[in-house]
Amino acid sequence: EDLLRDPAAPNGTAELLVEAAMRAADAEGSRYVTLGLVPLAGPLPAWLRLARRSGGGLYDFEGLRAFKAKLRPAAWSSIYLSYPREQGAARTVRDVLTAFARGGLLRFGVETLLRAPAVLVTLLALLLVPWTALLALVDARRWFPCRGVQLGWVLFDLALAAALVRLGRRWRAGLGLALATLVTLDAALTAFQAATFNLQRRPLGGLDVAVCVVAIAGPTLAAVALWRGVAKDLRRRAGP
Repeated sequence: EDLLRDPAAPNGTAELLVEAAMRAADAEGSRYVTLGLVPLAGPLPAWLRLARRSGGGLYDFEGLRAFKAKLRPAAWSSIYLSYPREQGAARTVRDVLTAFARGGLLRFGVETLLRAPAVLVTLLALLLVPWTALLALVDARRWFPCRGVQLGWVLFDLALAAALVRLGRRWRAGLGLALATLVTLDAALTAFQAATFNLQRRPLGGLDVAVCVVAIAGPTLAAVALWRGVAKDLRRRAGP
């Protein structure tokens, strides 16, 4: 079920391990072995094909299928999920995902995103688009010290979104480090503006506080995610 391969291992190591396991099973008298489940492989309904394409960044469906296919299995057996008619497909899929996630879908989802920096970076870029549009449309006199500051933030966020999209397509060490640094400065400057300008204005309403919290939390969480991506890339480059 689980096959771990060190990145520095020679090509073919994983295949040789599978072969050794097969020979061991044969020596013990087993008549067949299975290579295990390949999720979302083969002909599927349209909505599952969409899930396979859109979820490729979080789970390498095609890579797993290709690895097992090159071992030339004697047959592929379809696996079906049956459920009571009154339960419905959506609830059944949720139950299956909960079982694989060992009971915590939200925690599992967050951990999966953190392990896939490219997907998380793309998600951050998408979330930045409506936020930047909001910055461009709000009243500058209420939310910014001057119109120039508002324009500066809008241009910065547009450039940041474009850079995040590029980084999400392919991780580049230099770009990842630069964006992590810039987003960290973004979070610090946003907190400084909120403390010295936004939260000093009177009357101060609940909306003002909520917007400031979101404005600070957004780049702070993005900086954490980017620095995790930088650290992961450094560990990969350093090897064992």
